[in-house]
Amino acid sequence: MRVPRGIGLSAVQILGARCGTAIDDGAGGVYFLVPPGASIAGADPADPASAPIPAGRRTSGPGPRWLVCPAETWLPTDPDALAAALADALPHPSALTGEQVRGAACVWCGKPVQAGLNDVDLGSRRWRPSGGASVAWFPRACQPCHVREGR
Repeated sequence: MRVPRGIGLSAVQILGARCGTAIDDGAGGVYFLVPPGASIAGADPADPASAPIPAGRRTSGPGPRWLVCPAETWLPTDPDALAAALADALPHPSALTGEQVRGAACVWCGKPVQAGLNDVDLGSRRWRPSGGASVAWFPRACQPCHVREGR
């Protein structure tokens, strides 16, 4: 699964020892190895052949790097644990303004953002308010918050 880099880095921290093999692609995404056929809201089901494989035990530098190196075998991340970590990596939608939910304002500071100009797309999400229908929301972050939050 591929997720936006900011959310992926937060998810790796949230998962801790429960995180399986993970790659920072160096191009704005984080890949998580999950069992075949797994589906996770907010993640793109990436073609495994498209995941950039870092050299050896490379964990720093420009370009692809391991966030969690594979052991003797590649260890998948539990899809339910990953879904929960991805959800926890963002503020809860019920605590956000309408502009933040629509992606017109940063999810952390609330300042207006303009798609493609001064923002970072954090991927689309679904949220089910208690007793309500599933609602799509589109979290975005301003550049300063994205850098400051390490997300």
